[in-house]
Amino acid sequence: MNAIVNFFKWWIEELARVIEPLTVRRGAAPAYVLVQDGDRFICLRGGRRGMKEIGVVEAGAAAGSDVLKKLKNQVVELRLDQDAVLDKRLTLPSAGQQYLDAILRHQIERLTPWAADSVAFDYVTEGTAPAGDGQVAIRLVATSRDTVAAALGTLTAAGIKPRSIGTAADPLDHQSPVDLQDVSKVERRSSLRRAVAVGMAAAAAIIVIIGGVQTWEVFRLSAESEQVQAAVDARRKVIAEAVA
Repeated sequence: MNAIVNFFKWWIEELARVIEPLTVRRGAAPAYVLVQDGDRFICLRGGRRGMKEIGVVEAGAAAGSDVLKKLKNQVVELRLDQDAVLDKRLTLPSAGQQYLDAILRHQIERLTPWAADSVAFDYVTEGTAPAGDGQVAIRLVATSRDTVAAALGTLTAAGIKPRSIGTAADPLDHQSPVDLQDVSKVERRSSLRRAVAVGMAAAAAIIVIIGGVQTWEVFRLSAESEQVQAAVDARRKVIAEAVA
């Protein structure tokens, strides 16, 4: 029994790992984006014609900003100044793809200038590496936790809780492919696992229902066939008696 449970856990984990990059990259564009630019935030609003600037807010005056007051209870993405973020490409063996998070956490001090307990990072896979089969390309985005905390503190004082934290280097009119906010990453992955589990359960239920319907249909047709055969046999008996 434990082996079956562990198998399904592994299966859900694998499906979630495969689906996650697709859901992040293809997610709906944010309603608002706050782009950190030094000691200020550039506020952009999404629309049919792309992102439109609606104001610039100095970090020191964020708490009383009329522009930020309009963003309360809105879907907001924070994009950190790209000069404060490390953005690099790596190549790792594809055999360890399901353990990428653990591998990167183990090597994060070597890959970044920050200590392991002082760095916030996220990554996305980018398919097969140029080296060929057996390798996977990774995009690693990292910054210090202090940088994230400082930006979040400024926005929290204005009553804003960003949905995710990315880098200004990425296109602003698409959902950020990375999230440097640990809490939201955990929530995102946990929600994705739940969605995968629910989807698998729903698929299993549909298969059971379809199987039950098909079984009933076979039973019904079999019963009808027996009735028809009985009627045919009765007619044959009548004909045989008439001929005799």
